[in-house]
Amino acid sequence: MRPTSLLHTMLLSLLLIVALSSSSCHAFEIQTRSSEPIRLFSTVKISTPSPEDAADMGIREWPQQKKSIGGWSESVGDGETLVRYVLDGTGSVTIVDDDNAQTSAVQSGSLVEVTGIAKVEWAVDDSMIILTPGYEEGGLFVGAAAILLLVTVGGAIFAGN
Repeated sequence: MRPTSLLHTMLLSLLLIVALSSSSCHAFEIQTRSSEPIRLFSTVKISTPSPEDAADMGIREWPQQKKSIGGWSESVGDGETLVRYVLDGTGSVTIVDDDNAQTSAVQSGSLVEVTGIAKVEWAVDDSMIILTPGYEEGGLFVGAAAILLLVTVGGAIFAGN
């Protein structure tokens, strides 16, 4: 067996295990140079964590966004995870792939987790407050941390002279 075939087999086995352990899956096909498609799965989990679990996850510390009547959409790339917590309000979320769409109602206390390639479409009934983990803005955080480090090092160098 060629090393690339072994790698593909291991990757597909891992993806299948992850897909089967989730509450909901959407299949995606990617055409490779060979004639055989590789299937990728996105996983969708919508839950309502208890207040204690939400506190343990640090959800109440996440930045919030207020959304008005209407909706918006987001994309999740391969290997990415989208996490949203509905702090207040009601609406629905639709997870879309090329073949199908799955719509679920969301309300205060709903935690939406989508991993893998998907389009996430939100509909808001009246208004909704969404909490988003701060790590999703990691690029901004890394930039700010780098600037802070440079200022600190620069200050230490000037103080030493």
